[in-house]
Amino acid sequence: MNADSGDSGAVGRILTVAGVAVLVGELLAICFLRYESVEAMRPLTIGAAAVCIAALVQVLAAGPRGWRWWLTPDALWHWCPFVVYAAALTASARFAPDSVYPHIVAEAWWFAGLAIAAACITRHVRARRFTLAILIASLALLMLGVFGPTSAPDLSGRFLRYSGLLQWGAYPEIGMLGMLGAAAALAILLTARTWPLGIAAVILTGLFGVVPFVVNSRGAVVALVATAGWLVALVTLRGRRRLALLLVGVACVTALGGAFVYRARIARVAQSSDNAQASAAVSSRAEDWRVAVRMIAAHPLFGVGPGRYPLEYARYSSATPQSHAHNMLLHVGAEGGLLGLIPFALVWGRLLWLTLRASGAAGADAMARRDALVLHAILAAFFIRGMTDQFLSSVHSSFRTTLLMAIVLGLAEASATATRVDRDRAKR
Repeated sequence: MNADSGDSGAVGRILTVAGVAVLVGELLAICFLRYESVEAMRPLTIGAAAVCIAALVQVLAAGPRGWRWWLTPDALWHWCPFVVYAAALTASARFAPDSVYPHIVAEAWWFAGLAIAAACITRHVRARRFTLAILIASLALLMLGVFGPTSAPDLSGRFLRYSGLLQWGAYPEIGMLGMLGAAAALAILLTARTWPLGIAAVILTGLFGVVPFVVNSRGAVVALVATAGWLVALVTLRGRRRLALLLVGVACVTALGGAFVYRARIARVAQSSDNAQASAAVSSRAEDWRVAVRMIAAHPLFGVGPGRYPLEYARYSSATPQSHAHNMLLHVGAEGGLLGLIPFALVWGRLLWLTLRASGAAGADAMARRDALVLHAILAAFFIRGMTDQFLSSVHSSFRTTLLMAIVLGLAEASATATRVDRDRAKR
């Protein structure tokens, strides 16, 4: 899609301002409204869908190919995975309980619609950068609640209840938010060209990064370490070896220093029941994955139906039924079948690849490449974390997480498209 087509005329400018306002309002509502205030989010979500429709109409009318754009491979490549995934989930939802059917169908289409809206509106570089900044700032402000005076650990040593964070459920969701912020801040650090920006990125990376450890979310810690390793390897391959080696050295010194300072506590943990709990968690997840694979084998096309994983669990295992498959891809495959899994995996795979390529595109604007790397880091961190949990359904904050990631996916789509246009211009 032509990234400049939305800039033509007053309609494009008005649409951009209105769309960014809706997206920013949606982000603030996702981060700060209580879970019980989901009704208050509905006008914003409906507004996002309306902006999406208006954006598509405006792009079609203003673009050089007009309405024929619908039939181009470019259009199909950009929007079809989102729409096909939502349509497939709607088709398989006929197997779902009547009580959850409307919610599942609506959530699938909000996910697709909001992602498309965010991609259309934030093709404008200023709009995308402003929305991305609001996202990171919202996560930073939200994380302040982790260290607030009302925080308190539960009996197992995990922090569960926070003033202002209750809408995110428990430690897995809070650890996930901290992990996303740390991945974004680390990407900024790796691309920083000035000392002030580098120092700010170091502070943000440290503050975000400590959250998964504070709330004792093992999955978030592992995902953050894996994402950090991937980003450092990436910048090393792209020529910034000194910075990568410096970061690796700092990380090693920090780890060794922490191990020495807390050596007594580490020894106690090693001898406690935490190891048994961790082993049980791995064993339980392995059984959940096997159950999901069996469901896919038994119902390959449409799955068992959205929302039915816990209801059908007993037919495939004698273990205690779980609310989700503890794996994002396997859960979608079990409940939506291959017809839902393939487009869902395509959405993630293509955007991870496009943002990776855009972050190193020769001839593109340096800040555009940084935007692409930040969004790639967020997507990679969430995807890795999704291999041991499923945050997009069957959890307390699934609707919020779905909308949050839809906006991130849309931003990534716009960032990759804009960087490609910059690269093409440089070749001319």
